[in-house]
Amino acid sequence: MSNVFDVILDEEKEIFETTYDSKMKVTRKNEKSKVEGRTKYTKKVIYNNKDCSVVRKSDSQNGQTYAENTIFYTEILFCSPELKIIQGDKIEVTDKKGDVTEYKAGVPSWFSSHQEVILEREDRA
Repeated sequence: MSNVFDVILDEEKEIFETTYDSKMKVTRKNEKSKVEGRTKYTKKVIYNNKDCSVVRKSDSQNGQTYAENTIFYTEILFCSPELKIIQGDKIEVTDKKGDVTEYKAGVPSWFSSHQEVILEREDRA
């Protein structure tokens, strides 16, 4: 039998899940082997097609020069608390329009109803 707190947490989790309007794929570097004294890594898909949402935390910072225009800004990923995301994971988010954006995960903050992961995006315009 559930106690009142479990019921409240389940309802809160369901509310967060209604805001998830995107899908994500999470890949992680896995140590493969040592070759000539150097460690070689492979990328492994940890999660695919998982529900999520992304919100902008800060305004973009443009590094405009004559040669290039770099873009850097931070966003927050909201997703299920059951997923284990670690700092350094590569996260590809596909929004409802089908646009794919690549990020690098920061340290997640875990809550009973959801988790929040700082995402960093570096790109060129």
